[in-house]
Amino acid sequence: MANKRILIISANGDESTTGYATRVLEIAKTLKNSGNTVKLLRFFPFHHPRSWNKNAQELGIELSELPMPPMSRFSLFRWATVILANLLTYIVAKIWRADALQAESHDAALIALWIKWYAIPVLVDIHGAAPEEAEFLDRHSKKAKNRSWLQLAEKLIVEKSDIHFVVTQEMINHLQSKHTKIKSQAKILPVAVNLEFFPLLDTIQAKNNLGIPPDKTVVAYCGGDQNYQCLDDMKTVLEKLCGITNLHILVISKSTEKFSTMFSSLPCSKTYVSANHDEVHKLLNAADYGLLIRRNELLNHVSCPTKFAEYLACGLAVLTTPWAGHGPSIVQHYKAGLVLDPDAIDCKALEQLLQQRPDRSSLRKIATDNLSWSKASQTLIKCYL
Repeated sequence: MANKRILIISANGDESTTGYATRVLEIAKTLKNSGNTVKLLRFFPFHHPRSWNKNAQELGIELSELPMPPMSRFSLFRWATVILANLLTYIVAKIWRADALQAESHDAALIALWIKWYAIPVLVDIHGAAPEEAEFLDRHSKKAKNRSWLQLAEKLIVEKSDIHFVVTQEMINHLQSKHTKIKSQAKILPVAVNLEFFPLLDTIQAKNNLGIPPDKTVVAYCGGDQNYQCLDDMKTVLEKLCGITNLHILVISKSTEKFSTMFSSLPCSKTYVSANHDEVHKLLNAADYGLLIRRNELLNHVSCPTKFAEYLACGLAVLTTPWAGHGPSIVQHYKAGLVLDPDAIDCKALEQLLQQRPDRSSLRKIATDNLSWSKASQTLIKCYL
């Protein structure tokens, strides 16, 4: 058993139920349960005071939260934040006698690595291709981050950290093609699911709880309404499904009103639910298929979408596209759904897939064998032995 004092750095304003927060807290829990002493130092934008204290207490994780100016918008605040947070991180690491420091995402990495005061290992968990995501946002919305800022963070990660975690081999390939002076060791730590939180339930009962007739073919979408979710393509796929099967659409999202308006013209029954993360599994178990639609963008190629693992864990076959991270290769290898092109949907292949209900136990086994956190986390644990 390991017995190290690990200081985890987070710099993010997310609620404690988001994918980012879930991953950070799961990492902290895993390292603690492996025999380490773990402290989470979280810097959050002062205009988003969303505390993780309740979740940290439930996991037995020591948490310190400090407000900071928003790093992504104002250059002056950005530098002031990094300099101050970098110094505070050093002081906390020194006083707390940390044996190692782990930064979660690009912003946290910049805080940890801007001046590497400490003679202890620094590990960084990269949560995706952040500079490319910023470029995508710049093209599609007004919420873009400063790309040059993220490029600098990425450069520091591959040159100054001891180990950097990525979610796919494609992300390793991307970084190698982009940076010439990589000194940090890359490890794959995929986005995986804690199967305890996504049990397999009785489908008929789950449908009945939502008032959905048992003979309906239920296609679920679980997620937000961001541009990269490809809502127009999703609607195109659903339109095809309406003409093939007795369809019921189940949308699990905080943006139910937007989806209700968008899908109102589809000639089928629908259910829209806004749910907390701990309720999602009950809703997904009412579905037969899950939607994971992405377009041909680099940020999608190197990704590892959480919902893919959650769908399979709940026994859903997955309807996806060729660009949804590692999902399509798993779907094709295990025949766990269908990989389709939204611009040229193969209705015959879609009809063949829908002729029989998915084998839910087999689909869950795919998640158990390939996408469970208990297996994926072994990579993380070994780095601290």
